[in-house]
Amino acid sequence: MSDDHEPFSHEIRVGTLLFRATRNSTAQRGSEQTPVVLLHGFPQSQASWDGIMRDLDEVGIPALSFDQRGYSPGARPPGIEAYRIEHLVSDVVDVCRLSGYDRVQLVGHDWGATVAWEVAARHPELVESLIALSVPHPAAFAWAAAHDREQIERSWYVDFLKNDPSAVPALAGDDGAGLRAGYGEVIDEPMVQRHLQVLLQPGALDAAINWYRAATENPLTGSISVPTTLLWGDADEAVARAGVERSAEFVAGDYRLVELAGVSHWIPEHTPGRVVEEILRRRARVLPRIAS
Repeated sequence: MSDDHEPFSHEIRVGTLLFRATRNSTAQRGSEQTPVVLLHGFPQSQASWDGIMRDLDEVGIPALSFDQRGYSPGARPPGIEAYRIEHLVSDVVDVCRLSGYDRVQLVGHDWGATVAWEVAARHPELVESLIALSVPHPAAFAWAAAHDREQIERSWYVDFLKNDPSAVPALAGDDGAGLRAGYGEVIDEPMVQRHLQVLLQPGALDAAINWYRAATENPLTGSISVPTTLLWGDADEAVARAGVERSAEFVAGDYRLVELAGVSHWIPEHTPGRVVEEILRRRARVLPRIAS
């Protein structure tokens, strides 16, 4: 990549919290295009979006990612309550506001998708369109986790993370061997190292797991009125089909479900080109709606 397309790393202060963030060069220079804000999942980091940020830069679309609460060293408050969904949502809204964004295209993966669904439900005035990767609407996902046998089996890790005191040492020990096992062969070694560099910092993994500890079993996420795309890989190890297919019931706006054959849970790293394609497709569908 030429120097003209180098990403810009910076920090965003939200009250007492300091988030580590990255803008692509288009965002850094300024653009009239609606910015894309990218929310990473667990156990990952904003590095998940590197390839997607670069591809968006090449087509002149501004993009911003950041290491979320618990992942940024300066945004790691103590206690489980600090990681409740309302705080995670507020972080996104504040980061957008402080970046000068009054409308964004919001893209989230895994836990980032859960937060993105919630932001779209609570702040539709901020979200021009929503793209959720891997994780369905929280109410649909909660239903599946309670009633669908396949999803119940795939969600075994949630109880482990929420309630087992050995979760942090089990995942972090031996240079993050437990985390590495979860990535499988989809995420290459340089990207694994980027994630581990974040998660193996003192207190980081425990704070990231607090997202699970603070979560409620019956989320009250409302209906989504903004244009929405859900991408799901049919080889996803953590998310079964039932909740994905039920998500349509909770979207009142224009909705598109994209099933990715042979793609794992790690969509941003596994198939970044397809994510960019759907970002562009959704933007093309939104623009006529805004103009009408």
